[in-house]
Amino acid sequence: MSMMNKLSIDRYLLINKNNNHKFAIHNGFLLNNFKIIDFIKSNAKTVIENEKLDLISVIMIHLYGGNNVEMIIKRFDLNKRKTKFLYFVRQLINLKKNVKNNFLGTIEGREKKIKVLQLIWKLRSCINSKKQGLFKKDHVPFNWYKLGLLHVLSFEKIKNVDFEELNWPIFPLVREDILKTKKITAYNEVEKLFFQAEDFWVNNNFKSSSKEILHFLKNR
Repeated sequence: MSMMNKLSIDRYLLINKNNNHKFAIHNGFLLNNFKIIDFIKSNAKTVIENEKLDLISVIMIHLYGGNNVEMIIKRFDLNKRKTKFLYFVRQLINLKKNVKNNFLGTIEGREKKIKVLQLIWKLRSCINSKKQGLFKKDHVPFNWYKLGLLHVLSFEKIKNVDFEELNWPIFPLVREDILKTKKITAYNEVEKLFFQAEDFWVNNNFKSSSKEILHFLKNR
């Protein structure tokens, strides 16, 4: 990649092979170094494979940015799943301004993991316009958020996060608990309560017990 950049080959890589040689040269790689690419290859390989993605669909947006998503998709003939992933990442990139520059700071250990998970929840809350349902029931896989963090946080802040061990904690309530507490059966109402309950739990550093969450819901 360094050699491609040095020889300016990177400015031609996204040219669509089906455009009959009528093209405009693009600007080439956005990166000055490729530490983030090495990190992905070393630490996120299993995550990528489990999501049926590949290195092309994951690293190209790092190299060329969200503004060139369509060019990446056309150039590499990406399937629907990989295309959806790239549009999702671009959505996260556009939400980056919602993340404070000092996020995570010098936090280490378990506290850092909690802050990372809370950031993922914050991003999810911005994307989920209806503000309803449990995170684990979303159509967007949790692993996509993990890969998206590499675009939201600086490399220095994310490099020590163990992607293989980063999982969403188990929410301590089930639907029957909410139905008994609120005496409601309408699906949309229950889904909204689930979102509110999970939001309360997340903001309490995932420490709230089922009893505490139900007490919170009683007052909603």
